[in-house]
Amino acid sequence: MARDIDVLGTLEGIIEDEDPERMQEVAIALDEFHSAYAVPNPDDGLTADELSALLDRIEEFFGLGRLKGLGAQYQQGDFFERVRNATRSFLKECATASSSWRSALTRYSGDGQVPLMTITKGKGLEYDVVVLLGLDDSDWWSFQKNPDEGHSTFFVAASRARERLFMTFCMGQRTAKIGEIYALLDAAGVKTINSDSLVSVQK
Repeated sequence: MARDIDVLGTLEGIIEDEDPERMQEVAIALDEFHSAYAVPNPDDGLTADELSALLDRIEEFFGLGRLKGLGAQYQQGDFFERVRNATRSFLKECATASSSWRSALTRYSGDGQVPLMTITKGKGLEYDVVVLLGLDDSDWWSFQKNPDEGHSTFFVAASRARERLFMTFCMGQRTAKIGEIYALLDAAGVKTINSDSLVSVQK
């Protein structure tokens, strides 16, 4: 709730230390909204239509125009609408595949799931085990144009793993254009494990 109050205060243009009375008004308004629309029991069943109606109320309460103003990236073209529509679609998908509000939100937040992300998005993050998908010419098509950047990108991907790193490619995919990477891995003594459908390189 505290984070929601901070967001709402930002939308209202309030600086908490300078205007505590207005922040109190914001907190009261948020509490009233929560009391009116909170789900009584998170284990109750739900439908996609019920979720959609709740999202409409939330958007109306916060204000789409004000939400769009939260980040400079949302001002670029239709980016805000694409993020909004994708979020709503995924929430509806979670509701359709779940038996309760709790399970829908658990599915939405990705609890117990393996995060899948681009190398760029993975910067600054660490995991015990990382699987790098597609170490081949197709996915690393720009490597030959800028090898220095390619090596840096590979280092970012490889350094996300605390304990074990697996690098994979599909049988039949070419790897000649990124041969430098494979040469470095070979020189480092990295082992190759063969299976029926996958070749994975173990750190």
